[in-house]
Parts: sequence; structure tokens; C-alpha cells
Amino acid sequence: MGPINVDDLRFLLSVAETGSTLSASKALKVSQSTVSRRIAALETDLRIQLFDKRRTGYVLTEAGAALLAPAQTVRQAVDAFSKAAGSLSREISGTVRFTTNDVLANMLLTDLTMRLKQAHPGVRLEVDTSNLLRDLANGEADVALRAGPAPTEAGR
Repeated sequence: MGPINVDDLRFLLSVAETGSTLSASKALKVSQSTVSRRIAALETDLRIQLFDKRRTGYVLTEAGAALLAPAQTVRQAVDAFSKAAGSLSREISGTVRFTTNDVLANMLLTDLTMRLKQAHPGVRLEVDTSNLLRDLANGEADVALRAGPAPTEAGR
């Protein structure tokens, strides 16, 4: 037996759960011929007949029934992997350099920092409360909160 296409297990499970290639094709949003072809390819790869093809639908053979639980375990593992990968890609982390003055920091940052840490524990906040104006364009800070007139292009 050679390597199998693990994606074919989706087709096995869908046909087993729905009882037909037509219903499985609707559930999987593919053509009925694709489902039939993938089931045939899996049976060829495994050298096992998974289904009895009847006029009333597909019925798992004894061998197919024996492979159903392991196929479900693979599906659960793939779902868990996808979920974990998805959460990693949405995770926000890193350092944010924030500059403001003491008054604004005392008024606003305590609550904002707590909410930021709850929502994104991987984010580290560095706060600069000096009165020096930092150049955002040159990377001296990521966020600046200042009271006063908006900076001009020349004064940034």
C-alpha cells in the first residue's frame, strides 16, 4: 500500500454520514463525480472496498466501518490543527512604543493598558512620558498622544 491522500478521508466520512455520493457532493460543495472519483481513488490506494454501492445508496463494508473511527480521529486532528493555526495567525504580539506627557498618561493609560493586556497579552507597552516630541516617521515611537496644535509637516 502506498501513501494515501488524507484529504480523501473527507469524502469517505461525508459519504458514510450521508449515505450517498449525491448528498456528500452537496455537503462538500463539489460535483457528485468528484466524490465518486475520490472514493474510488481511496479504495484503490488502500486496496480495500469501503462501500457496497447499492441502488439505495452507499453502505459501509465491514472494512469501511472499521476505518470510520480512525478517519474521524484524523478529521478532529486536522480541525484542531486548523483552529490552532488560525488562532496563531490572529494573535497580536510585540512591543508598542507610546509617547505622551505625565498628565495624559495618568488620565488615560492605566485603563487603556489594562484593556490592552486583557485583549492582547502578547503586546508589551513601552511608555515614554517625557515632554520631548518623538518622530513617528523615523520610528522614535509608534503612537503619540499630545495636547496642543497639530504638528506641521516640517515640525512633525
